[in-house]
Amino acid sequence: MRRLQQMRLQARETKAYPRPAQKAVIDSRVTGQSLVIIEDATGGGKTEIAQYLTHRLARTCGYHGAYFALPLRAASDQLARRYRAYLTAVLGSSEAANLAVVHGSAHISEISRELANASSATTDPHLINLTTCDDPDSHKPAAVILNTWYEQRSRGLLSCFGVGTIDQLVLAPQKSRHWFLRLYGLSNKTVVIDEAHAYELYQQQLLGAAIAWLADAGASIVVLSATLPAPQRRALVTAWCSGLRTTPTAPNPDGPITIVDNLGHCRTLTPAQGKSRRAHRTRLRLLADPGPKPLARRLLTQHPTGITTVIRNTFARAEELHQAVLAQAEELGWKPEEILLLHGRYFETDRAHHQATLEGKLGPHPDPALRATTANPSRPNRFLLIGTQVLEQSLDYDTDHLYTDLCPFDLLMQRRGRQWRHHVNRPNHTHLSPLTHVLWTPGDNGLPHLPRPGTPGIYDPYILAATWHALHQHMPTRAPLTLTSPHDTQRILTTLYGDTPPDRPTPIHQLLRTHYPHWQRRLRDERRAAEGREVWPYDPDGQPITYEDLASGPNHGADDDPNHPAHLAARSRLGTPSTDVIGLYQHADRVTWDPEGQEPADRQRHHPFAPQGRQAHRLQRSRFLLNTVRVPHYWTNDLPHPATWTKPAPAPALTDQPVLLLTPDGHPVDRRLAQLTYTARTGLSRRQRPQPEVAS
Repeated sequence: MRRLQQMRLQARETKAYPRPAQKAVIDSRVTGQSLVIIEDATGGGKTEIAQYLTHRLARTCGYHGAYFALPLRAASDQLARRYRAYLTAVLGSSEAANLAVVHGSAHISEISRELANASSATTDPHLINLTTCDDPDSHKPAAVILNTWYEQRSRGLLSCFGVGTIDQLVLAPQKSRHWFLRLYGLSNKTVVIDEAHAYELYQQQLLGAAIAWLADAGASIVVLSATLPAPQRRALVTAWCSGLRTTPTAPNPDGPITIVDNLGHCRTLTPAQGKSRRAHRTRLRLLADPGPKPLARRLLTQHPTGITTVIRNTFARAEELHQAVLAQAEELGWKPEEILLLHGRYFETDRAHHQATLEGKLGPHPDPALRATTANPSRPNRFLLIGTQVLEQSLDYDTDHLYTDLCPFDLLMQRRGRQWRHHVNRPNHTHLSPLTHVLWTPGDNGLPHLPRPGTPGIYDPYILAATWHALHQHMPTRAPLTLTSPHDTQRILTTLYGDTPPDRPTPIHQLLRTHYPHWQRRLRDERRAAEGREVWPYDPDGQPITYEDLASGPNHGADDDPNHPAHLAARSRLGTPSTDVIGLYQHADRVTWDPEGQEPADRQRHHPFAPQGRQAHRLQRSRFLLNTVRVPHYWTNDLPHPATWTKPAPAPALTDQPVLLLTPDGHPVDRRLAQLTYTARTGLSRRQRPQPEVAS
């Protein structure tokens, strides 16, 4: 505990006092195996609370480490940097602590390479964890490294410390390869689940099964969320107590901080209101979407200074707006480097470059010691950022003006959290609250135009209509709607995820009742998909399951095995089916990774276990991942199957890999794929095939 006392003393000396939610958790003195649910506005310091709890629970429960689970790979890489700095400070030892980054492309991420390069033959990552740290008075910081042994599949969870995607938790309670290794690696740890509101029902139910297993194994769980619907909070508490074969003393906790111990004793905390309460106030304004060209002109003319961000629900809408902005930018005095498009259809190497550019310009001060007091010196006078849901989470950036498509209310609150995230960037606006514009498309009777049910990659129309209705009915006539978290947000969430909408003769209620049955069917389908795969430690009567129930058979395991039925194979998320495609560039005399033709592509087959080919195979696979883009299946409905796309010859290493062979200007060599184009600036695009004219 001396280390924690030193941290508190240092905080006082630097005037970095805990925020209200942080102080409430510290004062609660959590001791023993616990489930802790923390709901607070984005930027409220939830990650620091989780770090504090991992240390405290390790010291009181004997845990040897922690695992942070996040929704996206980019979020994992970002948090890994913060956690490395935390471990370096808190462990206070000259020994080596191992930090594993755990997701599908971890070994090509920049933070993984930095951690691996910090390792050497003389460092042993087994020597230090949260319960065996050396004298806290030591002035020699811990060496945070990544031993390459942990980079192998499913081994990362065995590391004392890990940061990765939520997929590892979701796969753990399924009958799949390495399921036991995943659960074993997560046991005797504090497992942190971040962005808990961002997961679909299918993932939420599987997370419940994982929480039950970990509770039975003695682990602790910390859940972080900007805002959590009451049914989801209740499900988390129920799953925790199910694994402990007990019942909660308060089955319907109301938050915003909920703590449940290993006996089911449940208590809730409400942070005291302080000066930081200003950050929890949001102003929202519904704005009819005028279309790409008028909206582009509004963005370029009404916000000549500051950082402006537009978050669109689909790639097509983001791309269309970006093209409209570029068409008018030069006329209105904007430079191309002042405009950035970001989405999920880039090669990994280009996405990483854009993300680094974004965080370097719009993130906090690069020196952690100055972030609380000094603005980022690289912050431009103006910048326009357009993107999809990737801008909703995972990236630490700060925007002045925010426009967002109509989306589910809990995600709307998440998007709002990127606005005025770092108040040090606007010292003269401390008396104001950020204004968020919610774009919606008017339809018949002044109601929102909704997508067709089942449209790939689109939010359910019922939730969109219910969110619009909740905002519209509370919206003042001539002023924005002001919401204060968590009181106002929880009140709206309760109406959204409550009972059947009332049967009233008004047009909006008729619209809600029209779409409500489809939403319920969608929820049932996701629940059944989870129930067909999940395994819980105890049956409804409290009896432990048998080894026959745990055995993986021919119907479970790898998703990529064609002999396994797709409806039974383990899956971490449902989402929109897609195919990973490797991009290469064809030049006159060579095939390269880059359009400039400077990096020849290695297409030879290297045996991964042969001593002379092991390193070459590793480098080649890393480069394949860096040049990979995910193509949704519905994009290829009117195109040849990706397995038949033209490949460069010879290419023995690409025999089983879909390849998109491009000319240096980004057009496919295969003429059958003329609808597709790729550039490092805009990513992969798909032009709609022109419809044949019909004779009158």
